[in-house]
Amino acid sequence: MFLEKPDMTELRQGDVIRDIVFPIARVEKSQFLANATTVKNGKLFLEPIEDQSSKRPTFQAVVQASLCQCIVLSQCCDLQRGKMQPPLTFVLGKIVYLTEGMRRHYEILKANSDPYMDGTRAFMGLFWLGSKEEIGPLEYVADFSQAMSVSWRDYDQVLARKILQLDDFNRNKFRVKIGAHFGRVTQEDRDLGLEDPYEPGSPETLMQRLARAVRVARGS
Repeated sequence: MFLEKPDMTELRQGDVIRDIVFPIARVEKSQFLANATTVKNGKLFLEPIEDQSSKRPTFQAVVQASLCQCIVLSQCCDLQRGKMQPPLTFVLGKIVYLTEGMRRHYEILKANSDPYMDGTRAFMGLFWLGSKEEIGPLEYVADFSQAMSVSWRDYDQVLARKILQLDDFNRNKFRVKIGAHFGRVTQEDRDLGLEDPYEPGSPETLMQRLARAVRVARGS
């Protein structure tokens, strides 16, 4: 599943990154950090701590977080270095240990089965990584539902923490499963005949399903 020696010159989709502070923001408990500016009539005035960026100002805040291993969710083409206009951010997903509930369809999960085949849709939002000493002492999966954005300015810092790289075959399985997870169709849209919004008006035929699967496989 993993290359014997990862390429440390760039990030690729499916790379495993160690020791990432992973925020899980609680809306009511997140707090901005601020400096005191003055006191007037016994009232303290504060100024939020702002990162120095006139175009896209951001503020420092305190949120709940955990320290964990992560996996790169962004596509390889979005991670290439030397781009004239690189993206503002790239995306990491959280790696979690396998729970007893996940073992209900363990063979399907372990095989990272084709999410477009009948009977294989269990745990579409997870990608089995197995047991690897570099990740930890248990059995692990990548959880597509837990994701965070990382500033492109931190590319090198993230690259320095790269510990594993999927081989080509499993990286493409990873890509297809991500596409299937985020491209899931609700029953409401099926009932409206909007399973494929580019050919609306009727329920999706077998050929349309195949065409959609091909689009996902090509990354388009």
